Amino acid sequence: MTNQLNIVYLDKINLPISIGAVFRSLLSKLSDYSEKRAACSELMKLDDHMLEDIGIVRSDIQAVVSGVQSPNLAAKR
Repeated sequence: MTNQLNIVYLDKINLPISIGAVFRSLLSKLSDYSEKRAACSELMKLDDHMLEDIGIVRSDIQAVVSGVQSPNLAAKR
């Protein structure tokens, strides 16, 4: 009886769809990470004056790219 319950349980999970969803989620997160890493790299190449023009300082690049902090655009007004 235990085996029958396990078979029914596994049938309701629909395992291939779950694995596909996990794989898609993983690929999405890897893609997001790659894009953020590239953005950080490009911003790090800018000099301090150019960073100031867009309202950020070098120490805030990762926070701005990750969306934790917004650029300080009010400082230029």
